Amino acid sequence: MKRRFRINRKKALYYFLAFLFNVSVYKYVLPFRRDILTIIRADSCPACYGQNLCGDFFSDQFELEGFSRWTVSQLLNERNVYYARWKSRNRTVVLKNLGTDNELRDFDAMLCGFSSSGGGADCDPDKSIEVMATDLTQQQKTDDKDGQGQLLMTLSLNKLKYLPQLTAGVDLLKCSSQQSLVDLFTQSALHHPSSPSMKNILSIMLVNQEPLIATAFTKSSGWPFPEYYGACGRLTAFEYIGSPLNSYYGSSWLLRASFALQLLELAKKFSKNK
Repeated sequence: MKRRFRINRKKALYYFLAFLFNVSVYKYVLPFRRDILTIIRADSCPACYGQNLCGDFFSDQFELEGFSRWTVSQLLNERNVYYARWKSRNRTVVLKNLGTDNELRDFDAMLCGFSSSGGGADCDPDKSIEVMATDLTQQQKTDDKDGQGQLLMTLSLNKLKYLPQLTAGVDLLKCSSQQSLVDLFTQSALHHPSSPSMKNILSIMLVNQEPLIATAFTKSSGWPFPEYYGACGRLTAFEYIGSPLNSYYGSSWLLRASFALQLLELAKKFSKNK
C-alpha cells in the first residue's frame, strides 16, 4: 500500500507541474498565428504615439511576416519589434512598440504618479497625459529677419528638466541645452503627415524618441534614417531598409569598415549641420 501511494503521489506531482507549465506557456504558443490587433494597444490613447494608421490596421492592411507572425515569437522578442507587409502600399515595414512590456507598464505608472491622484487603482493614464501636456506646453516666439516672429506651440525644456522622475531616462533631454532643439523635434512632429497631437509627442519623448528623430531628420532631406509612416495606439510603423547593423558582426572586415566610415561621416554631418 505504501509503494502504491508513493507512485500515485509522484504521478500527481507530475501532472500538477505539467499543468502549471502548460498554463504558463499557453499565451506564448496558442493561437499559433498572432493577431496584429493584439499588439496595437489602441485603448492606450491619448497616452499613445498617434492614430493616423488605425484605419489601415483595423481594415487588415497590415499582415505580420516571418517569425513575427507566430505567437511563440513573443519568447524571443522582448523589444517588441515586428515585420509586416503593408498590403495597400505593397511594401515591408518595421512595426515597433518602442519599448518592452515592462517599460510600457512603467510609463503608465509614471503618468499616474504625475497626476493629482498620485497613482493607485483610480489612476487613469489617459487623463494624466492630458494634464501633463497642458502643464508642459508653452508658446515660443520665432526670430524672423523682419522682426515679425510667429508664436509656435512647443514643450518647455525648463519644465521638463524640473521633472527628473519623468525625464531621467530621456536621452534627448540629457543632450539638450537649448530650447531650440526641443522646438525642432516638436515642430517637425506637429507638421509631419502622421499628425500627432502634443500628447502623442510627449508620450513618444518619454518612452522612445526614435520617431521624433525620424520626423526631424527626414530621408527626403538626405538623412540616412528610415521613413516614419505613423502609428496606431502604441505601435509605430517605419520603412524597412534592411538588416540591423548587429547582423553584420560576422561580415568581412571591408564591409564593416565601410559601415564604420559611414557612421563617422554621419557624426560629422550632425556636428556641422546648421
